[in-house]
Formats: sequence, C-alpha cells, structure tokens
Amino acid sequence: MVDAKGHLICVDRMADIIVLQDGTRVPPQHLENRLKFSPYVREAMVLDHGKPYVTAILNIHPENTGKWAEDHNIPYTGYVDLSQKPEVYDLMEKVVKDVNRDLPDSMKIRKFTILYKEFHADDDEMTRTRKLRRPLIRQRYKEVIDALYSDANEISFLGEVKYEDGRRDMVRVKMQIRKVE
Repeated sequence: MVDAKGHLICVDRMADIIVLQDGTRVPPQHLENRLKFSPYVREAMVLDHGKPYVTAILNIHPENTGKWAEDHNIPYTGYVDLSQKPEVYDLMEKVVKDVNRDLPDSMKIRKFTILYKEFHADDDEMTRTRKLRRPLIRQRYKEVIDALYSDANEISFLGEVKYEDGRRDMVRVKMQIRKVE
C-alpha cells in the first residue's frame, strides 16, 4: 500500500492476504493485531479466503478477562467455562465493533466465535514465536469455520483440551456464533 505522501506501507505478507468473493483484499494480520490491542483478546485468527465476508476466531486473555468477570460478579470454573459465558461474548462483541469502526464495510468482521481453548504451540497451532499456523488451524477447526459462514447461531464442537498437569481430554463445547451488526 502507498500512502498519500508516497511512502510504502506493508500491512501483511502477500501469501497471507485474504481475497473475498468480491475481490476485496483483506490483510488478516492487520485486523488480528487491532483485535489484540484489547486487553481481553490474547489471540485472533481472521478468516477466510473466497468467502463473502470476514469472520474471526478469538482467544480470550484468561487473566484479564477473568479479572473482568470477577469485577462483574460473573462466576466461572476455568478457561472453557469463562470463554463461553454470554457476558464474555458481549464484551468481545464490543471489541470487534471498536475494531470495525474505522474499517471499510468490505473489511469489517461480520461474525466471530470464541474458541473454547487457547491456540498453543504444544498443539502445533502456533510456532514458538506465536505465529499462527493457519493451514493447520483451518483444518482442525473446519466445522467451526463452516458454522461462521452458515445461518447457525451456535456450534456444538468436540475438541481436545490439555490441562495444566499435562492430561488431555475430549470435551463437547457449545460455542456461540455471534453476528456483529
């Protein structure tokens, strides 16, 4: 991109640029970084190439969002429970709306969900330097991504969780699909 003064501005890697159905080019890292400016968002993945609109999968920041929940008398038992609270979805909707405020209509995030777990390097979803492994995430969460582009307002997803003590377990989680007006 070239600004009004003729300076070249790099907003993302060409290989990562999302091209929507209408040909709009969307730099996902630009939107992801704007989402992560919020103290309540630890990670975000903006989607998806060839689709009619932009969506996002969010990871909450457990400490900051947990503190927010405690301050608002919202009880929770852990990350999975906290991430799926309706009040947390309301909080994330405000974050997405703030990001969308300065974007052209074609680049606005239209729907999002909050993943029941954090993207993690131990699960091969990120590199050790915290870069998303987009192809693997798209494959692993295909059902979730498909739901973001459907008329569904929630998805029941069977996924793996890894506990702090190293144990792994399968859990079925109902995740909201939140439409952003």
